[in-house]
Amino acid sequence: MSWLAGLVLAGFGALMTDWVGKEAQNWAPKLILRFLTTAVRRLPETRRTRLGEEWQASLLELPTPLSQIMFTVGIVIAAERIRARERGKAGTGLTGVHSGMGAVAGAVVMTGAAVSTTRRVRGIVWFSACVMIVLGFYLVNIQVMTMRTQLKATEASIRKARREITVLEARVAAGEAAIRPAAGSMPR
Repeated sequence: MSWLAGLVLAGFGALMTDWVGKEAQNWAPKLILRFLTTAVRRLPETRRTRLGEEWQASLLELPTPLSQIMFTVGIVIAAERIRARERGKAGTGLTGVHSGMGAVAGAVVMTGAAVSTTRRVRGIVWFSACVMIVLGFYLVNIQVMTMRTQLKATEASIRKARREITVLEARVAAGEAAIRPAAGSMPR
């Protein structure tokens, strides 16, 4: 009975992955725009225009929605760091965060300097974790779509081979009928 439950769960998981992946594709542009505007709003007013334009140009150069989402998550974190530096709070608890090409790397370290900083960092950690989970579903869905495309191509090749086999069988059968002599004309 456990294999049946596993099969049902696997089927349900596949359906949910497909659904979540399609939803992620639909929401990706809105999510990217939301992250970008959030990052620009978090910047000091003196730097908003220039960095906003630079980030927008860099965002347009990225090829996939996934890389664009990761880039915008990185710039939200970078904007927070820039804002903290401008305010004179160099130790905000975010260290080792890189936003180049959307790669969000490093560790988030809480300094415990203030409760608001801790809450903000905790929120960023939860948000980043949720984004990574959604992106994981998105990647799985892309793999499933790729496999489906390959399967369709393979099925088309099989159908073509079957048609060719049928034509060859018909030719062989026609050729054998032409080669067979009449029943009484065969020498013994």
